[in-house]
Amino acid sequence: MLTLRERPRSLTTGAARCIADLPQISMDSDHYASIGFLRSVQMAARKHGPVLNLRFDRDGNKVLLGEAGFGDAWRRHSRQLVKDVDDYPAPASLARMLLDNNLTTAREGAEWEDMRAQFAPLMRYKMHSYAEAVEAAAEQMIESLSRTDPDRPSLWSVCGTWSAQTVAHPVLGFSFTDDMVLDLVNALRQCMFHLVQESPGKDRAALLNDDQLLKMRARLGQLVHCAIRLCRPGDDTMVGHLLDLRGVPRGSEAAPEVVADLQPILIGALAATVHNNSLGMFWTMMKLAQHPQAAAAVAAEARQGKDAPWHLNTAPVALAAVREALRINPVLPFIERKATADLDLNGLSIPRGTTVVFSPWIVHRDPRDWPDPMNYDLTRFTNGERVDLTRWFPFGLGHRACIGSNLALNQIARSITLICDRLSLSIPRQTLASYWQPTYRVLLEPREDGGVLTAVPRP
Repeated sequence: MLTLRERPRSLTTGAARCIADLPQISMDSDHYASIGFLRSVQMAARKHGPVLNLRFDRDGNKVLLGEAGFGDAWRRHSRQLVKDVDDYPAPASLARMLLDNNLTTAREGAEWEDMRAQFAPLMRYKMHSYAEAVEAAAEQMIESLSRTDPDRPSLWSVCGTWSAQTVAHPVLGFSFTDDMVLDLVNALRQCMFHLVQESPGKDRAALLNDDQLLKMRARLGQLVHCAIRLCRPGDDTMVGHLLDLRGVPRGSEAAPEVVADLQPILIGALAATVHNNSLGMFWTMMKLAQHPQAAAAVAAEARQGKDAPWHLNTAPVALAAVREALRINPVLPFIERKATADLDLNGLSIPRGTTVVFSPWIVHRDPRDWPDPMNYDLTRFTNGERVDLTRWFPFGLGHRACIGSNLALNQIARSITLICDRLSLSIPRQTLASYWQPTYRVLLEPREDGGVLTAVPRP
C-alpha cells in the first residue's frame, strides 16, 4: 500500500470516478467509535487515502474530500454546495432552530444575500470600536498572563475573556460584561448540544417546542431588548448601526418586531465569533509559547514598527504566526456541504443530494503540500508568495466563506503583537501534553484548559 507521501498528487486521473469506487469506512464500528471522529478520520485517511466514503448508521453516507485539488472545485461550485439548513436533523437545521436566520444559517439565495449585505459593513477592523476593544483586551490579557499567584487563570480562560471583550463591546455595547457574554455563549453551546442529542428521538415539530430551546430563545430576546435600550448616541457598535439603518431611536423600548428583526443578526454575530476567536487565539498562543524563536520574531517586528500605525500589511510576521497556527490546528477541521446538483469535483462524480465533507485538518497536514507538516514554521507565510486558499482554508472557501475572517486575523495578530512585545512566554515543564492536544467537538478544542503559561517581561 502506498504511504501518504508516496501517493500520486492527483487521485483523479483518467475517467471520472464515482463514490462507489472510494474506500468504504464504517464510522460506527467499535474501533472508530471508541477513538472519536477526528482521530478516526485521520487514521482512515492515512491508511486508505484522503478521499473516502464515510458510512454512519444514523446519518447515512458522507464523502470526505481531504485533498487540496477539491478546494479549487469547491470554490468554483460553491453555489451548488450549500449548507443544509432545512434537512432536519442536519446540524445547520438545528442551529437555525436556535439562532433563526443569520449569516451562517440563512438559506442560499436572496435570504443569504440580504443578510450578507447587512453584515458586511459591520465586520471591519477599522471600526473604532473593534480596534479599541482589541487594545483593551490585549492589555488585560498581558495582566492575566503576568500573574504569579496560585489562582492565576488558565490559558483557555484567558483566551475566552479576551474574545468576549473583543466581540461583546463592538456588537452589543459596553453595558455587557465579559462574564455575561461568556455565560451566554456557553449556554448557546449547551443548548445546541442538547438539540443534537434530542433530535434522533423527536420530529421537528416536537423539538421546536422543547423546553430548553424555548427558554434559550426567550433569554436571547431579553438580551437583544436590553442592548437596544442601553444603546447610546455615538456608540460605534453593531446594534447602534443596525438601529440607525432602521430609523429606530437608540435607547428606546423597542417593539417586539424590532427585537425579532435584530435578534438573529446580533446573536448570530456572538455565536459565530466569540468561541471561534477564542480558539484561534488559544492555538496561536500555545504555538508561540512552544516556539520562543517565533515569538521573538513577532516581538522584533513589533519594536521595528512602534512609531507607525499598525495594520496587517505592516505585521507580516504576526500574521504568519496566526496563519501557521491555524494551519496546524484549524478551528473548523471539517466543513459539511450538500450538493444541489450532479457535480464533477476534481474528477469525482458527486450525485445531487450527496453530503460532502471538506477537511482543512487533512489538507493542512498533507506533506505533499506542506513539507514537515507538524513543524511550526513562519517562513511558509513570509516568503512573499500569495497564500493558496485551496491548501489553506481555515475559514472555508467559496461565496460563503467566513465573512469575518479578515477581522479575526486582525484581532489575533494585533493582540499577539502587543503581547509578544511585552512578554516572553513558555510552557511550564510540569504541564501535561494533553493540555494542548486537540479534540473535535464541532470545533477543534483543547482537551484540557491549556494549563497556565509562564510569562516574564521581555528584555
